[in-house]
Amino acid sequence: MLQYFLDFIVLIVFIYSARIFWRIGKRKKTKQIKLLLQTIAVFIFFHLVAFPVVYLILIKNDVSSIKIEKDIVSFERSEKLKKAVETEKQIEQQLIEKQKPELESFIEEYSYFLKKIKWDSLDNKKIVFLDSFMLRGNSQKNPIPGGDYYKIIQIYTLKGSKLFEFTTDSKKTTLSEIFKDYIKEIESDKTSIVEEIETIKKDQFWNYRQILPYTLNILFTDNFNPQSRFANIIYFIHNIFVVGFLISLMMNLFQFYLLNNDR
Repeated sequence: MLQYFLDFIVLIVFIYSARIFWRIGKRKKTKQIKLLLQTIAVFIFFHLVAFPVVYLILIKNDVSSIKIEKDIVSFERSEKLKKAVETEKQIEQQLIEKQKPELESFIEEYSYFLKKIKWDSLDNKKIVFLDSFMLRGNSQKNPIPGGDYYKIIQIYTLKGSKLFEFTTDSKKTTLSEIFKDYIKEIESDKTSIVEEIETIKKDQFWNYRQILPYTLNILFTDNFNPQSRFANIIYFIHNIFVVGFLISLMMNLFQFYLLNNDR
């Protein structure tokens, strides 16, 4: 999620920069300066935003559509895997700290009784006795604006020692279902990271910020080569666009130079 957010921020910066150049250009009275600034705005938008995003979409849909240098792919994959594996270890530790194995054992042992206990009989800090355990629950409003209610469940021994305490967003009505929802909640991060690792192993880990550096020097690099028909078409248009921009830039600068000399 953080990656998407950072990608979004970078995209917004480039788009906003292009917009600034365009608006400044519109205000200029000198035709050459106006054209120069607006040309830069168009270049920023297409070269730094549009084309990299299209390449990213192509790679996401088919990783073989664009061939990236093996050493680069290997390096990027290695870095991604290191971070993902480290995150997986942290999640595993969190599951242990949240007593997932013990809670699963408790649910399995008392599933018959948990199915019969309704949340209403536990809510508002009511106590329900279950053989050698006591259960207490409460609903609280999430302080976030527009937030919903969440459930707090505590399990004690008859001597008052707390065994478990957890919160869940489950909307289910029986304790059995609520407990199972909580297990799913704490396992969701684990599931996500496992899926992410599989995605990385398939070389489908690219994001906008990773693609961007390899598309900047599109004219003079062998690290980024299109393979599919559509990728070749986009690549060709991109090259023509960059060449056109460079020619236009040089012409505008030359005209600007001549204009200043005439003065």
